[in-house]
Amino acid sequence: MTPGGVQSLLKGHGVLAGKRVVVAGTGPFLLPVAAGVIKAGGEVVSLLEANKSRRWLTSFNVILENLGKLKEAFYYIKTISEGKVRAKFGYAVITAHAGSNGELESVDIAKIDRNFNVKKLKNIKCDVAAIGWGFTADTSLAGSLGCKQVVAKDESVIVWVDNDQQTSISGIFAAGEITGIGGSELSMAEGVIAGIAAAKFVGCKIEVLKAHRKRRAKRQRFANALIKAYPVKSGWQSWLNDQTTVCRCEEVSLGDLKYSVEELGATDSRTAKLFTRCGMGLCQGRICGRSVVDLVANELKVLPTDTDRISAVNRPIITPIPLGVLAQGE
Repeated sequence: MTPGGVQSLLKGHGVLAGKRVVVAGTGPFLLPVAAGVIKAGGEVVSLLEANKSRRWLTSFNVILENLGKLKEAFYYIKTISEGKVRAKFGYAVITAHAGSNGELESVDIAKIDRNFNVKKLKNIKCDVAAIGWGFTADTSLAGSLGCKQVVAKDESVIVWVDNDQQTSISGIFAAGEITGIGGSELSMAEGVIAGIAAAKFVGCKIEVLKAHRKRRAKRQRFANALIKAYPVKSGWQSWLNDQTTVCRCEEVSLGDLKYSVEELGATDSRTAKLFTRCGMGLCQGRICGRSVVDLVANELKVLPTDTDRISAVNRPIITPIPLGVLAQGE
């Protein structure tokens, strides 16, 4: 499951997803999840970060202007250390094995190089593997309204906005992670600007201040540093075999995806999706959509196009949230 799933069970219901947990993937979010498992009485069997810790050295100035983030990280590291867990850098979970009852029994851990190619393997026992490779914003509402979408530096799809957080459609403003994954503080800084700009748009005598833009710029620099420090390199595709499940909802394997290209003539991810139903299940491609684009492009020996990436995240049926529910924080 995802680290977010483990954290949701803990924070929302006080439930541990399992007794022996492997936390792996990339990004700072792995730290609070591992710390949460330990504080709840679970055992973190292994904490694995795919990238090297020294990648942050190239963004030292950004660290200095965000010392609060450093303090937060030290709190999690202290908790993890007290649980006698030591993070390993340059490692990843590349295979999961089920026991006779069909439930997770163990995972294969690989030492990987800077491009995520496997160097050596080790198997460890666990009953939960919490694996996360970053976050994906839900741009379906903006997409349905016709707002322009673009591919960001981390190759995720986001909504384009101008300096006032206005989208390509006049009078529609956007803020938060649909304009780029960057954490709550960046989202709030953008939200202030979007709110003021929207008020001005409808006739209020109000201006976005220089201080608002400076705050957003500072938070954006930290977000850019995160992207730089925690990339997902293409070597992950070498971990797969034809039996690897790509789409869990529709139980589509990599072999099925390859067949759609080699035998059925799919020339892009959308066509492969129609042939295999990959990404057409309950989650509507939220889990596998980006991977399908990458895997089909690799099979075709081409680079993924922005058109394919944007097409993979567009979902005409949106899920509305009543303002009352949002206000109550439910």
